[in-house]
Amino acid sequence: MGKWLYGGQGIREEFAKRYRKELGQKEDLLQQLRAIEIEHGSITFLFAKKDEVQNNAVALKAILENS
Repeated sequence: MGKWLYGGQGIREEFAKRYRKELGQKEDLLQQLRAIEIEHGSITFLFAKKDEVQNNAVALKAILENS
């Protein structure tokens, strides 16, 4: 996923679609993140890409908010 995103080969929606599919196999990790958010009130996501719109942190936030 990282190579695809950082290679600039697509748009934000396609990346988010692929990322959701990948995370769909890791529901236990998503549940852990939700539990941390409930316990602490928020989660801070960090990302290395300079693009503040198309990155894994934005996609993960949207996935957690919409599930």
